[in-house]
Amino acid sequence: MMSQLLYKPNIIGSVGEAVLADIWPQFYRFDFVERLGGSGREDYIVTPFLNSGVSHHGDRISIERKTGKQKYTGAHFDEAVQHAVARGLSYSIIIYDTEENVPEKTVMVRENGVLVAVTDLQSGTWQMARDMFEVLQKELDLRKKNVEGVKLNMKVIQEVSNDISALIKYTSNIKMNNTKIQNLTKKIDDDTKEITEAVNLYKTKLRSAIG
Repeated sequence: MMSQLLYKPNIIGSVGEAVLADIWPQFYRFDFVERLGGSGREDYIVTPFLNSGVSHHGDRISIERKTGKQKYTGAHFDEAVQHAVARGLSYSIIIYDTEENVPEKTVMVRENGVLVAVTDLQSGTWQMARDMFEVLQKELDLRKKNVEGVKLNMKVIQEVSNDISALIKYTSNIKMNNTKIQNLTKKIDDDTKEITEAVNLYKTKLRSAIG
């Protein structure tokens, strides 16, 4: 099911809110996932587990799930900010079904003290946003600061999110074409190693965005 949802867009359709609640713990087993939903509320509140020197749970993230053919709009963004502000949260992720429903580039915007990521389920950029928020939270934790009281270089954060999104798409293409390139296993391993090294560099770059 996971492989089909992530790598076969033709069978995704309207994934539904419940699917995300099932998928999330498979990637982040120690995160707390609270399903809410209903009129005027976000769909989930996720408390991420920060796997740092002193492991603990971090700041909660408001999750807005947009299923089916819903495409990104300013109204969706404003709604995400309003829901986060109402709960006193500093992080929000909007998750659509497919890449076609979101802007060409990953959107990472800070509005009214809330850092909002616009992502989709198909390409896996929702994981990128969750991981970026973890990196930021761990760095802020080390500095004994919160996201409201610190200067963030949003240009660098946007660049990192775009670069990682490109890597995610590249990795997805490798997996989708794996049956055609079985004889090129060594090249796949080399490419994957390069991706891992690049992601580590981008994490370092992301930390530098915190002023």
